[in-house]
Amino acid sequence: MLVAEDLLLLLTDDDSGKPEVMTSNSGFLLAGALLADLALSGHLRLTERGETTRRNRIVPDPGLEPPADPLLAEALSRAARKSSWRPGALVSALSRLPRLRTRLFERLSRAELVQRDERSFLGFRWSRWPAVADGHEADVRRGLQDVLLLGAAPDDRQAALIGLLAAAGIVPRILLRGIAHDGAGVRRQTKELRTRHWVARATYDAIQEAQAAAAGAATGGS
Repeated sequence: MLVAEDLLLLLTDDDSGKPEVMTSNSGFLLAGALLADLALSGHLRLTERGETTRRNRIVPDPGLEPPADPLLAEALSRAARKSSWRPGALVSALSRLPRLRTRLFERLSRAELVQRDERSFLGFRWSRWPAVADGHEADVRRGLQDVLLLGAAPDDRQAALIGLLAAAGIVPRILLRGIAHDGAGVRRQTKELRTRHWVARATYDAIQEAQAAAAGAATGGS
């Protein structure tokens, strides 16, 4: 399973197939998750001080074969259009992959984790994706809750997922709804994960840039 697929499961209500949280940032979150997948596989990395390319730019590893997964291969191909990227800019570019959310849902449907529920009204058609089996998502959620509530050390996938949700400020709503927890402690912990995990920082930067652009457009139009 891709990090992006696990993230989409977490973001989707099992019963209704609708988003758990209505957010305009879901495209950036899914793009950030694809970036996490490529970072975990070693295909993309962040440059360090002393390299020819300036520090904190995302570059590909030319020594690796492209990913076998077609969606990751497409994402890497888009990243390869430039020799290096500002992290937030690459997240924005990956968010424009065609039909990203729907394609991830279709993959989850083929894995028999969700099913397509077609709806129509007044000539408009849309799909919802309720869960078929929730065992995998439950295991992912339980592992993330152990990190947040019990102090378990996160692995790279868990750090990426929590960091991405923290980038949008939705960790409590997605992972801890109805569970008693130390709000200040969770905010501190998720901020630390977001700060340490460069993919989460990149997603956070992309969200902030988009919100600033939207605010500037609104101000300019008033």
